[in-house]
Amino acid sequence: MTASAHEKISILGCGWLGLPLAKSLLAKGFAIKGSTTSTAKIPILENAGIEAFQIEVKETAIQGEIASFLADSEILIIDIPRN
Repeated sequence: MTASAHEKISILGCGWLGLPLAKSLLAKGFAIKGSTTSTAKIPILENAGIEAFQIEVKETAIQGEIASFLADSEILIIDIPRN
């Protein structure tokens, strides 16, 4: 699979599995938006070429800029581990 010029994918959860997936998709030409719950991880995502968002999914609400995270994305991948 290769991307056309502006295909965007949002990955909710760029941790141990989501980050390698994001990097692989970037290498194929996709534009990637990635989320993390950690402020410290934002620069790591950005340095990898990922548009980073701090988002936390809770039982009753989603905290963070979820509308911006999803805007213009054609695909959403949810990669959140169970506790």
